[in-house]
Amino acid sequence: MHNQEQGSFFDLFKDRPLIFTFVWAFCLLNWKSIWWFLAEPLKFSIKLNTYEELGFGFYIYSPIVLTILATIFYPLAVHIPNFFREYWQKKYDSFKANREPAKFIPIEKYEKLDKQFQDESQKATSAIKETLEHREDSSKKQSQIDKLKITEKQQLDEINKLTGQNQKIKDDLLHSNQQFEDMSEKFSSSAEEHLTLTKTLQQYKEQAEKIEDKYQTLLDRNYKLKQKYLSLRHEVSMRAHKEDTEFELNINRKNEISSKFSNEKPKYFVENFNQIMGTPFIGITIDDCLYQAGKVIYIPQTYKEKGIFLSIIKKEGNEKLKYGVRYPGSIKITEVPEDGMLIDYQNLDYNNNEFLELVTFFAETPNSATDVYEIEYSNEISKYRKNL
Repeated sequence: MHNQEQGSFFDLFKDRPLIFTFVWAFCLLNWKSIWWFLAEPLKFSIKLNTYEELGFGFYIYSPIVLTILATIFYPLAVHIPNFFREYWQKKYDSFKANREPAKFIPIEKYEKLDKQFQDESQKATSAIKETLEHREDSSKKQSQIDKLKITEKQQLDEINKLTGQNQKIKDDLLHSNQQFEDMSEKFSSSAEEHLTLTKTLQQYKEQAEKIEDKYQTLLDRNYKLKQKYLSLRHEVSMRAHKEDTEFELNINRKNEISSKFSNEKPKYFVENFNQIMGTPFIGITIDDCLYQAGKVIYIPQTYKEKGIFLSIIKKEGNEKLKYGVRYPGSIKITEVPEDGMLIDYQNLDYNNNEFLELVTFFAETPNSATDVYEIEYSNEISKYRKNL
């Protein structure tokens, strides 16, 4: 970028010789003042005052006069040697021509012949160049022609191949047409069969709808029977509680239950009556109450509206047996940790008392339950809590 700016600065003077001559003359006549301003180590304001006191001055008119004189006399000084050189060259040529006329060629004739030679050489060079270009163009066109011939041969082979394929397609079409006619006859004969099958299918659909209605009726009846069974089972279990009129545990029973806990024990206890007891666990605890194990474990119905924290009180032995919970209608088993788990089951069917299933399983088969214990709601069970 700097070199470009420097070149442009000098080109400015090159294209304007009058300005260059004036600048040259100005610098030549005022070199002391210019040198003093450039070399003196003073501030510029001090230089101006000192400059007037020292008596330095700049010559303005003298550089203008020198510029005018140089503009007038410099071309003459440049062309006068050429003038004398050409004059004496002509004199020398005339002298030499008079002494050796056979060997000497006048300069004008030489220049004319040289110019003619240059013109003819340039024409010959242009003609040779055009000839080479024409030859190269011809070579390229010949190569293109050869390529086109190869392409034409390939296309002819492709046309012959397509012609054979076309004939084969025609034969196949004739054969297909014959097959289509045969199939048309078969289709006409099978249309009646299709109509018959359609009628039969419609009858099957009607029968399927009737069967679906009957199946739905059976499901409803089964649901009602299941609800009745749950209600009867609940009534039988609650009747056993009602028959037990003592709401205080026997001291021996209390000590027996309390001995099962190694840590902090619950405050309350709810027994199960008239059920098979031989379970591998003592029961479940929710909040501060222990609900005794059984095939059906009832918990208060108030837990329908909130989550519960459930933990399992295990018996000693059979350490490989795991415990989990499974919601109704699901096959997924969620393992219950040793310290219990929070169960927030909100998608309940409030028309029945089923809560979830407590299942046992082995670690080797986590999705296969070995035994199932029902946990259901009861609006009466909280009446029969006993103090521990």
